[in-house]
Amino acid sequence: MRAQEAFLLYKEKDNINVMKRLKLDVEKGEWLVIKTKKKKGKKVKFKLLQCEKDYMKKRNE
Repeated sequence: MRAQEAFLLYKEKDNINVMKRLKLDVEKGEWLVIKTKKKKGKKVKFKLLQCEKDYMKKRNE
């Protein structure tokens, strides 16, 4: 048994939420975009973890 349908959710840089509905084409073996929805979203506050801060600091030295 294999998945025949999938959803891809992501946020664009300008805070637009995007949902793509994908369907598997078994003959070609690839995912096809069936439907795309875009909706204005809220800004998400992103706080770096300490290990990310350390990595960025080390990288910029």
